[in-house]
Amino acid sequence: QVIGGEVNEMIRLVDDLMLLVRSDARQLHFEKKVLSLESLLTQVSERFRDRTAKKWITFVTHLTSDVNVVGDDVYLKRLFSNLLDNAIKFTRDGGRVELSLKRSGNAAVVEVKDNGIGVEPEMQTKVFARFYRTDQARSHEGAGLGLNIAKTICDVHGASIDLSSLPGKGTIVTVCFPAVS
Repeated sequence: QVIGGEVNEMIRLVDDLMLLVRSDARQLHFEKKVLSLESLLTQVSERFRDRTAKKWITFVTHLTSDVNVVGDDVYLKRLFSNLLDNAIKFTRDGGRVELSLKRSGNAAVVEVKDNGIGVEPEMQTKVFARFYRTDQARSHEGAGLGLNIAKTICDVHGASIDLSSLPGKGTIVTVCFPAVS
């Protein structure tokens, strides 16, 4: 089991590095189409139900059903999986993680909010850099690629990604996409 877990982590790391190499070489291939963001986020959130239950984390979703975007479902699932993975990883047992989707004018706004360990103000601008890990994150598994990959996927989709955080209080990551009718 331990070896299997380590192999899976190595496969994930290699996949992450390959995505970034393809991105740098402008060789990422996206199959963009109109997607229901509510449906996509529901699928992604279901993958994390067991993990949140094991940590006694309250996991709440608030998803508006009428928000569509143009995007590649595989990469968008990866984007939101990375964000939820971080929220759960850095939230203490018994904490809270929220995933929300709403329309704001011509934008689709997705928020991943937690009441976890938070990020120091001086480090918040650096968290999207490749291999960057805060001091608090070093005690958790990971290679410091998740948020860089999330930013790469957002950039290709014409979306913005922002992080706001208070140490010891939690973090909110906000992704804004152009919405389509």
